[in-house]
Amino acid sequence: MSKATTASVFRELLEGDPPPAFVLTGDAAGLTEMLAESWSARLKHEAQSAEMTHLTPIDMERDTVVFDWRTPSFFAKYRLFILPDLADLKKGPREEIAEYLKGPTPQVTLFIPCSKKDPISTIKGVKSVSLRTDQAESAMSAFAASVIRDAGGKVTPQAAAFLARWIGLDFPRLKEEIRKLLATVEKGKEIGEDEIREICVAGGFEMDPFKFAEALIAGKMDQVIPMFRRFSKAAEKDEYFKLLGAVSWKVRASGGRMSPERAGALIDALGAIDRGIKGESELSPEQVVEIQLLKLLR
Repeated sequence: MSKATTASVFRELLEGDPPPAFVLTGDAAGLTEMLAESWSARLKHEAQSAEMTHLTPIDMERDTVVFDWRTPSFFAKYRLFILPDLADLKKGPREEIAEYLKGPTPQVTLFIPCSKKDPISTIKGVKSVSLRTDQAESAMSAFAASVIRDAGGKVTPQAAAFLARWIGLDFPRLKEEIRKLLATVEKGKEIGEDEIREICVAGGFEMDPFKFAEALIAGKMDQVIPMFRRFSKAAEKDEYFKLLGAVSWKVRASGGRMSPERAGALIDALGAIDRGIKGESELSPEQVVEIQLLKLLR
């Protein structure tokens, strides 16, 4: 892994000896594997033997999982275990992890994604990691640009940032989509938004969030409302914030191609939606967004 991948957000977490566990919360949860790979790269760079293992929710229900952590490896001094999201685990495995961390095994580090709050992050010696959305997206963007260029591909910083937003904060999926881009885009051709739209799957959306943003900016009611209603049928609350992020990104990227009045109206609407979804309104997220869309498009 090149130095450009995660240094800016994980630099302090890669210092000293690896702790018994990292718990990555919120937007950082999707980058759990990135942090584990960064640690593996650091240890191997220092000529330290290290092995990395992914565990599934089924693995965590095995009676021997904690025994495995406490059993030394014949092949590696350091052992890194990437666990499934704590939110996907039953009470029994969560309690076993907490009990193990009260007396962990040296040279073993657990990397634990946590999309919901959990008391494990308060155990002594466990490092809790949180990132702002922009920090997480910046790390994903830097990784994408680094890997594509190391493979001989071409991508601008703007396209790499677009790819990170397009995929969502999911590091394993980002790696898969980069492989698809490198295998599909003609060698020597620069990877841009068009190639990303055509080849990569938008993370967590039933519709293209950036096409939605473009239609909204252009004031195309006949496209915006049907697209939004298709999205809202299955959207979770956090996906509305991702949609707002896509629109905000597009507004900023449009620069001087729209009037200041139009840009200001869009930004004001995004703020009203954000506040409404967070609790200022008694309406559902779907209702909050649609009301503001209709105001913008009338």
